Amino acid sequence: MKRITYRELLNMIAEGNAPKSVRFDQREYKFNGEEYEYIERAHGDRIQVHTTLSGDISIKYYAAGMANKKVIDVKEEILDKVEKRYIRSALVPLKASRVKKADLGDVERLTYSVVSTPEFNFMRSYSLPAFKKGTMYKGMESERWYTVEELLK
Repeated sequence: MKRITYRELLNMIAEGNAPKSVRFDQREYKFNGEEYEYIERAHGDRIQVHTTLSGDISIKYYAAGMANKKVIDVKEEILDKVEKRYIRSALVPLKASRVKKADLGDVERLTYSVVSTPEFNFMRSYSLPAFKKGTMYKGMESERWYTVEELLK
């Protein structure tokens, strides 16, 4: 989780890198394609509270002259869209269960494991082609195993 300013969030949206959700003032706001909104539902589908992040920010911080204060929490994605698409197309069909980024000096490599049969629970590991260090899968920690589901969130 990292903390950013509202201005930084607006830049992320303009660049097409809008996070799915952010936290501000103990509320989680979800991105609807245009803006971040917070919806609190009462009984069933009836909306009890509906507010936007831009409205809440302007009321609480811009009026007080605190536009550059880091008040928004953003959960960082492990993989970007292109990396998720690759994992989905390359490793999901192979029934990979775990993935890790191996550090090999100047290069890095993704290693994945597959459970061969459920009854034997035999794990087998494979490696994908190496890539230049720091160019791909930057959100993954080296030598840490991730589940495929965790990476595709």
